[in-house]
Amino acid sequence: MVTGISTGALTAPFAFLGPDYDDDLKILYTTTNTSDIVRNDFNLTYIPSDFTEEPSEGFDPVYMGKLFERGYQMALDGYPWEKAPPGFILEP
Repeated sequence: MVTGISTGALTAPFAFLGPDYDDDLKILYTTTNTSDIVRNDFNLTYIPSDFTEEPSEGFDPVYMGKLFERGYQMALDGYPWEKAPPGFILEP
């Protein structure tokens, strides 16, 4: 799971793909700006702040299961895609 509003959330998939995709990652970092992300129909969902569970250890499978269940239930309930991270002001 990757969360946050940093560029890490956008580039994390490339970490899993390996060095064959380094050039693609470089292009993203050097040619993309914020308005490009929003204009390209950026879709985002996240666990809301009212989820107050805390992990009991570094990797807590019970906690991860609760995160998954919350996200799964949100999807079943038709939780809409967000177009920007929380607190991000979209340009007109």
